[in-house]
Amino acid sequence: MTANVASADRPAAILPRALNTLEVPRLLTPAQVAERLAVSRSAIYAWVRAGHLPAIYVGRLPRFAEADVLQFIDSRRRTPQVSP
Repeated sequence: MTANVASADRPAAILPRALNTLEVPRLLTPAQVAERLAVSRSAIYAWVRAGHLPAIYVGRLPRFAEADVLQFIDSRRRTPQVSP
């Protein structure tokens, strides 16, 4: 039995349809997230350790899905309290 893997002599068209349509999230580095949020990289690492910002580890390197960063921003949104 041969593996169904794309290579120079086996085009990606023969891969299972699920693999061809797999959407990989856009991943950001800690520096990119820190820059976008105007905070330090250490703040990013602190939020990861506290469980507030989910990280995807590629080996030992943390990466952040753009959708997770946007959700994190939304979770921090506060509406002003209006006093009567």
